[in-house]
Amino acid sequence: MGDISADSIAEVTYAGFGRRAFSLVVDSTIILVLGFQALPWAYGNPIESVLLWVAIVWILMISYPIVCHAHWGRTAGKMLAGIKVRRLDGRAIGYREAVLRSAVDLALMVASFIALSVTVARWSEPEWSSLPNIERMALIGSRDPTAGLLAVLGEVWMWSELVVLLLNEKRRAIHDYIAGTVVVVE
Repeated sequence: MGDISADSIAEVTYAGFGRRAFSLVVDSTIILVLGFQALPWAYGNPIESVLLWVAIVWILMISYPIVCHAHWGRTAGKMLAGIKVRRLDGRAIGYREAVLRSAVDLALMVASFIALSVTVARWSEPEWSSLPNIERMALIGSRDPTAGLLAVLGEVWMWSELVVLLLNEKRRAIHDYIAGTVVVVE
């Protein structure tokens, strides 16, 4: 799909919830598979290794959509769903729009990582090392005073995105409004 002229903008089909949800599932799977490649570094290792693994996964979660959107206007999930991100005037997006689309996710991830780092840094090494990974994650949740707040903020953000997407004719989510973008069927 080339640039959309002003005359043909009315002919655009906007991507709805189904295609966007499908693309999110595909992209999340890709990120998880890549993230799990780094998991052996964290297994049975000190606290710093776990924080490194979390940082790698979060860097993947934020950089993957930004780089893919800026270069190709779509992620692998969007490609499989047959959709693409465009500026409102139909032109291709760049890094500015890609970063703006992910700005709230980035802010939530940075806040979560800082809170996680502070919480984990307060533990003694023997206490941490003796626990299996699944118990480590549960312990983090119970000891991080901001985990609940950040989880609620993340949930509010996610549901707000969905509600806004479903209630406007161009099927734009809040991040599309922030970035001046729209997702179209190609």
